[in-house]
Parts: sequence; C-alpha cells; structure tokens
Amino acid sequence: MFFLAIPACTSDSAKNLPKDIIGEDKMKEIYKDVFITESAVLELHLLPDSTKKLMQVRYEQIALRHHVKRKQMLRTMQYYSRHPQILSETLQPVIDSLSAMEARLK
Repeated sequence: MFFLAIPACTSDSAKNLPKDIIGEDKMKEIYKDVFITESAVLELHLLPDSTKKLMQVRYEQIALRHHVKRKQMLRTMQYYSRHPQILSETLQPVIDSLSAMEARLK
C-alpha cells in the first residue's frame, strides 16, 4: 500500500526541481500576476521598446511582491518552459483561476 502513495505525490520536492528554481505553488501565484500585468501593459498599446522597458519594471515589482529575485523568477520561467509537463501542471490552475475572474467581471 505504501508504494501506491509515492507516485501520487506531486510536491515540489517530488519533482526534484533544482534548488534555485521556484516551486510550483509559488510560481502559480507569480504566473497569475505576470499574465495580468502583461495583459494590462499590452492594453496600453505602447511601442515595443517602451513595452519591454515597462515589463522589466513590472517583473521587478512582481518579484518583490513574491519575495524572490527577478533573475530567479525569469530563470524559473525559462526552466518551466523547457519542462512542458511541469509547466502544464503549473499553468492549468492559473488559467482556470483567470478564466473564473474574467467570467465574474462580465
């Protein structure tokens, strides 16, 4: 019976994430903020250079809000993008949450 419980475990440690990579639970909150921020910035219809500069500032603010370093946050996003299974498991609840938020606003 003990063996059945091990594969069902999906904690960050069970996925053997590198120590400098932010865990899935925290990344769910970070991705949520990133998606909301990116959407808001795109609505401003700025020139590409201005958008890039503004997003750098916003990424720094998101990192500070979640008590991580911006470079670590971006490195983690890059790591997740290279590991589709982890990315999918992390993003699906974020997408569901944002969809629910959007539905409430309509």
